[in-house]
Amino acid sequence: MHSVGYLSRINFRAFSRALEKLTLAHGVSAGQWRFLRVLWDQDGITQRELVDRTGTTEATTVRSVNGLLKSGFITRDEARAAEDEDHAHRQRPTAAQRTAAAGHRRQ
Repeated sequence: MHSVGYLSRINFRAFSRALEKLTLAHGVSAGQWRFLRVLWDQDGITQRELVDRTGTTEATTVRSVNGLLKSGFITRDEARAAEDEDHAHRQRPTAAQRTAAAGHRRQ
C-alpha cells in the first residue's frame, strides 16, 4: 500500500501534465497560466504583486512575464508605485486574453 504523500504526488504530476497539454495548445505554458489567472482577476498589478500572489520567485516571475509579453498575452505600463520603488511596471492582459478569460469563466 502507498502512502498518502506518494499518491498525492502522483496525482499532482498527472494533473500538471494534463494542464500543460491543455495550455500548450494555446501557446501558454502551465507556469504562465498561473500568472494569467492572477491578471484576469486583477489586471494592472506590479511584478512584485505578482510574486506575492503567485508565491513564485522574482526570477521565475520575470521569465514568465517576459514570455507573456513576447507572446502578446499581456502588455506592460510604467506607473508610479510604492515609496520604496522609483517606478514599477504594471502588467495587464490584452483584450484578447480578457475575452478568453470571460469565456473560460462561463464554462
